[in-house]
Amino acid sequence: MLPLLFVADKYLMSLNLPPLGKPKQENVKPTSLFNKDKFAEAFKKGQKVFGHPGASLTWGINGIKGMSSVIGINGEEQTAKVLDEYANTHEGVYVFHSLMWPQSNGDTDHVLVYKNNVIIIDSKRWKSVRKYSISASGFVMRGTVPFPEGKVKTLYAVNRWKEALPNFKISAIVCIAQEKIFVQRDRNWYRAPFRLTEIDKLVDQLDYELKNVSSDIPDNYGLLQYLARLTVKPRNLRSEFIREDGINRQ
Repeated sequence: MLPLLFVADKYLMSLNLPPLGKPKQENVKPTSLFNKDKFAEAFKKGQKVFGHPGASLTWGINGIKGMSSVIGINGEEQTAKVLDEYANTHEGVYVFHSLMWPQSNGDTDHVLVYKNNVIIIDSKRWKSVRKYSISASGFVMRGTVPFPEGKVKTLYAVNRWKEALPNFKISAIVCIAQEKIFVQRDRNWYRAPFRLTEIDKLVDQLDYELKNVSSDIPDNYGLLQYLARLTVKPRNLRSEFIREDGINRQ
């Protein structure tokens, strides 16, 4: 899993490390974790899970930084545990973590692929011991009360993926990676452009989404390669801010 060292600046300051060097510019763009050859090698070895959960947050995508990034990464890691196990126990299922939106600024936390189905999954580490619902306009509510984080960008993300992958079935899940929460499945829930679910019911939701997909459809190598090349390499703040020559002198 992705170490919290990448995002917890206060933790870096608490360590007994060599003097800090001059930091790089903050407009550094995320880099891809896989190229064509690296993916081919991993795929040949039977790898089914690609990318690091929370990697996009290490770059401050969508303006999320500091402890909010730590909380977000924790939520993505919890969801990733479920998805990774699902991929490794279901034939033909592949999972990708932390992908850049195609031709857009933003990221998708997780993508699950089975045959011609692509499920984009957004992890949310919202408050525990709460009930969540969806309003008639498609906003997530805490109980019956709107809250700022409930204005999810899932529909926008779905449209971007549909434009990029017009020959595949695209669906979406918003997974609340938190304990002791309840999702109200009423009329609005079924009408929403995504499925809101508790993390302990994520497997059931995936089974439902994929139950009618024919196993005779072959895996699409081109699709898998494309998604792998969108995965984000975690940003290593340690290497950017700590002078390597200082380490060597220790």
